[in-house]
Amino acid sequence: MDLHNIDTYLKPSHMDELPAWESGWAWLAGGTWLFSEPQPALTTLVDMRQFGWNELDCREEGLVIGATCT
Repeated sequence: MDLHNIDTYLKPSHMDELPAWESGWAWLAGGTWLFSEPQPALTTLVDMRQFGWNELDCREEGLVIGATCT
C-alpha cells in the first residue's frame, strides 16, 4: 500500500533524538501493518530499526519478539 500523505521520514539512532511526538506520526517497525491499508491521517513515519533492540530474545519466561522483528 502506498502512503501518499507521508511527507517526513525520521530515522533516529536514539529515542532522545526525537522531538515531541505529534499527531499524524506512526512508528515504523519490522512487522508493521501500516502498509496493509490506507493511512490517510499519517504524515510522518518514525523508523525504529536503528535503536539496536533485539528482534528475538529468549528468557526464562519464554520468547520475546521485539517490535523491530521482521
